Amino acid sequence: MRRRRTEITIETREVLTLSATAKVETHCQECSGSRMLPPFEAASLCGLLTREIFSLVSANRIHFIETKHGTLLVCLDSLHLSRV
Repeated sequence: MRRRRTEITIETREVLTLSATAKVETHCQECSGSRMLPPFEAASLCGLLTREIFSLVSANRIHFIETKHGTLLVCLDSLHLSRV
């Protein structure tokens, strides 16, 4: 007697949805109006790694603020100037 073997393959797909809080346009108080962005956006625009952005913040070489919710925002103009 021959046994039959049936294999059932189930494919699953995981979808991760991230929702950010509503964007609030924030401007740098130190350089009169430059846009403030989250580190990952600033890094992407300037061709840097996010780690480099945090290093510049730690060294106090760029303007930054922390919102009341704890979000870090960096000044785009001071970031450009720090690379000169």
